[in-house]
Amino acid sequence: MNPSEDPPDRIRLESIAKSKPRGLSTAPDEHTASELSDLERQHKEVLLTGERQDIQERKKYAHRNFWLIVCWLIVINGVLLLQGFKVTVLGHSFDLPTSVLLAVVGSTTASVLGIFLIVTNYLFPRK
Repeated sequence: MNPSEDPPDRIRLESIAKSKPRGLSTAPDEHTASELSDLERQHKEVLLTGERQDIQERKKYAHRNFWLIVCWLIVINGVLLLQGFKVTVLGHSFDLPTSVLLAVVGSTTASVLGIFLIVTNYLFPRK
């Protein structure tokens, strides 16, 4: 090889070093733009599906919560009526000591109200 001649690899490297890269566009190409719009549509669809599911779950648990409160009121009113009128049940007079009556009414009221508040705060969060 002639010493004045450069090897072919060196010529290629010099030509690459001399070439200036073109400026890159920040705008996506057509295919990428299509993918981005499709992903955005899918994201909105998932959010909408989640909102619909939340609404259905809220309806279901609000209904269950309502019936829990109704049943609790019926049971507590039944106990109070039985106690107040000293009704005879199965041959025995219904007579609870005051401490038991207070415990039944107080503990069930606290439990049911606690459940009601927890479920209601979960179903209808403040935004």
